[in-house]
Amino acid sequence: MAITRRTRMARFRAMLMNRFTSLRPHRPRFYLSSFSLPGLTPAGQFAFNVSDRNSNRNIGIYYESMDGSVYYNDQRVSGGPVKVPFYQPPKNTTLFEGTLSPVLGSGDPIWDRIGADGKDGKVAFRLELNSTIRFKVEVWDTHDHEMHVSCDVEVGSDGNMLPEYKEKKCTIYFG
Repeated sequence: MAITRRTRMARFRAMLMNRFTSLRPHRPRFYLSSFSLPGLTPAGQFAFNVSDRNSNRNIGIYYESMDGSVYYNDQRVSGGPVKVPFYQPPKNTTLFEGTLSPVLGSGDPIWDRIGADGKDGKVAFRLELNSTIRFKVEVWDTHDHEMHVSCDVEVGSDGNMLPEYKEKKCTIYFG
């Protein structure tokens, strides 16, 4: 039985669609493993561990340098560089730790509010990570994407992350 031109075109389109869907990059997933501010004072440093999961089967991710910030009630209380540029291979989980120094002095009234929340049992913070990424799809790289990761977290009166936030998935968006 002869294969018609229409059948060949349909098979070719199906093959192209299959190839495209296997190469379409999925965004990375970030999870907060630990977070702390010892003593809940500006004398300490914010310390955190994050896991970054690349679930793509054939697509790696290039990260430019990564910067981080910590917010309390939408006010930036800490910030700085977190990670140098790196490449994350396909089907890989990259663990990294960071420390960020407070950007507000000890005389700032925000530390009194943080201390008061700590005495009440918990303090809510938001860790934000920002980087420019490119996906490596087989032999070519995609264009740059501005990636923003946001992790909501609460710490107890000891300054350590509350258990219900361990391995909580962070929000990620591109802008």
